[in-house]
Order: sequence, then structure tokens, then C-alpha cells
Amino acid sequence: MKEINLNMAKGKMVLSFDQTKRARFGILPRYAKDDVQIRWFELPNCYIFHNANAWEDGDEVVLYTCRFPDIDLEMASGPVRKRLGNYRNELYEMRFNLNTGEASQKKLSESAVDFPRINEKYIGRKQRFVYGTRLDSLAKVEGIVKFDLQLEPEVGKEQIEVGGNVKGIFQFGHGRYGSEAIFVPRESDVELEEDDGYLICFVHDENTGKSEVNVIDAKTMSSEPVAVVPLPARVPYGFHAFFVTEV
Repeated sequence: MKEINLNMAKGKMVLSFDQTKRARFGILPRYAKDDVQIRWFELPNCYIFHNANAWEDGDEVVLYTCRFPDIDLEMASGPVRKRLGNYRNELYEMRFNLNTGEASQKKLSESAVDFPRINEKYIGRKQRFVYGTRLDSLAKVEGIVKFDLQLEPEVGKEQIEVGGNVKGIFQFGHGRYGSEAIFVPRESDVELEEDDGYLICFVHDENTGKSEVNVIDAKTMSSEPVAVVPLPARVPYGFHAFFVTEV
């Protein structure tokens, strides 16, 4: 409590990242009646903002998430123009074995990727594709990356590029930044392939001061959007959204 008060007095965040600790993950059975049933697992220290999905695979719970090995929370709350530099955030697979109590993790991408989304029909179920944002800074999204979880990442890369488990990248272009991409099936109430649909996101052009909605082909990740909808006013940079078929 004393440390929190000191941080507040200095105008700093009340929270800080402790690099000396290990990361702990709690798994609570879906129909648990109290917290005694939580199973705790440990992995190397990290910080996580956003998960993609998780499901049960035999004795294991599998989690796909975007992982920071460490994080400066003061930097995270600072000016949006500050570039990432050595600020790493990567897609990971984590496995928690409910039988043995062991946990493991596997790196699936280079930096920096976050705000992962999926075809929400597969929430809590095994799925194949993750659509993450490619970050230019902590609050600026420069493109959308499609990952195939059935493929292995290419070794030796220093940045996110097409190849291996990266099936496609949609770049917004110079001076253009966007939001996370929401997956919308091509048709509703019809059995389709998991990636048969569209990715919808906001894009703001800092060169012109104009904003628009981009509709991207989620299957092909073509550089040509399916549709571009100009907006009458600027949409500020944001993080999260959802799609509804009617209002």
C-alpha cells in the first residue's frame, strides 16, 4: 500500500510489472461451485492484454494469446506516437495439463502483434485461424495478420512476414492506421469454412485526416479491400468492437 501511495504522489501508475515473479495462470472448471477448484499453473514471467481463444484438448487446456515478456506500464500509458522499439509482443500457444500439472508454451510469431480475433463461432472450440493486428506503436495498428495455427512458424525471421504460419498480411498503407479486425461470416446460418467471411475494421488516414471502414476478404487477405466505406467524421484510434446483424 505504501508503494501505491508513493507512485500516486509521483504521478505514476499505481500498478507496476515485477520482473522477479513467474506468471501464474488459474483454470477454473466451468461448473465449479467455489474457488477451491481453481488449478494454478506457472510459466516464465510475462504480461498479457488479449487472448485469442482457448479450448480443451484431452487432458490439456490450450490457450492462444499475445504475450509480452515484460512491459513498462508507464510507457503503455504514454504518448501514442512512441514507437515500439524493443517492445515485444508475440503470439503464443500455451498448454496446461490438468492431469500432470505441467505447463508449456510455444512462440508462434515475431513482434509486434496484439488484439487477436477469430471467427466467433469457434469461441471455446478448436479453431484454425487467428487475425491479429500488426502494431507500429502501442496504439497504432498498421495492418492485419492472418495466422494458420495448423502450420509451423518460420524460424529465423526478425519481423512478421508471409510464410510459415502467416497466411496473409493486409497493410493499411503509409500514414494509415486502423483498429482490430472483426470477423463476419460470408453468410449467416450456413455451414461455411472457418475463414469464409470478411474482416471489418476502421482505418484513419493521417495524410488526409479522413476515416473509413475497410472490408477485407478473410480467406484470401487480398491487398484490395472488398469494400471501402468513407465516413463523414474522423473515428479516433480505438481497440475493441463487435458486429451485429441488426439494430
